[in-house]
Amino acid sequence: MMHFTTKKFQNDGSMTGGAFDFERATTSLSNQSLSSSKKVTLARHGLSSWNEESKVQGSSNLSILTETGVRQAERYRKAWANIYFDECFSSPISRAKSTAEVIWQGREEPLVFLDSLKEAHLFFLEGMKNVDAKERYPKEYTTWREDPANFYVNGVYPIRKLWAMAREAWREMLLSPDGLESILDSHAMVKQMTSKPGMASRSRW
Repeated sequence: MMHFTTKKFQNDGSMTGGAFDFERATTSLSNQSLSSSKKVTLARHGLSSWNEESKVQGSSNLSILTETGVRQAERYRKAWANIYFDECFSSPISRAKSTAEVIWQGREEPLVFLDSLKEAHLFFLEGMKNVDAKERYPKEYTTWREDPANFYVNGVYPIRKLWAMAREAWREMLLSPDGLESILDSHAMVKQMTSKPGMASRSRW
C-alpha cells in the first residue's frame, strides 16, 4: 500500500507530482492545483489463478481471483475496517474487480472502475506459461521482462501505452471532486504509476 498526500508550500499552492522543493522532482501530473490535500492508498489484487499457474496475465480477463486471493482481500478489508475512505478506484479486469468488491463490502461510498487502470495488453503472450512463452518467443519475452519499454508487437509498445494510461488514471483520481482519501486497487498499474518515466519515484509520494 502507498499513501499519497499533496502538501502546501510557500506559494500556498498544492501541486501533484512533487513539483516543489524536491531534487529531481517531476512536474505536475495534472497541470492543475488541487483544492485540498488528497491521500491515495494503493493495493495490488489478490492471488489470481494465472499467478498460481505461472501464466502471463496482461490485460486478460480470464485470470480470476483464487480462494487465497479472496482471503487476502478480506484481510485488507479487516485491516481498514475503521478507516474512512471517500471512494475506491479499481481496474475493471476480473481479478482486480473482485478484490475491490471484497475490500469495499459493506461500504456505501462509490466503487469506481476505470478503464485507465487496465493492465498492458501483451498480445500472444497472454495465457501462456512463462516457461513456454520464453521458449517459443525468446526475443519478445526477454524484451518484455528485461527491457519492457522497448517491447513491441506490430508497432505497438504496450508498456509505453500503459504509462500514458497511468498518467490519465492519476488525473482522474486526483481531480475527482470527492475523494480526499481513496483506495486504488490494481497491480501492474501500481508499479507503472509509482516508478516509471514521467512519474514521481516511490519516495516522492
